[in-house]
Amino acid sequence: MLVFFIFANPETFLLTQGAFGSFVTIAQPSGVPTPVGFFLHAGLFFCTMLGLMLLPSE
Repeated sequence: MLVFFIFANPETFLLTQGAFGSFVTIAQPSGVPTPVGFFLHAGLFFCTMLGLMLLPSE
């Protein structure tokens, strides 16, 4: 649940817009994601969850 909040937060979209904004538009100035930003964050969320599931439980 916390991982989803981190990736779905408008502040995170603005942070990635500041980091990668010269290449592609990820978010509008209000923090609303563009379709590219939405799919980018969805892919990052998927990779993060896959990595967390593959970690050993003990």
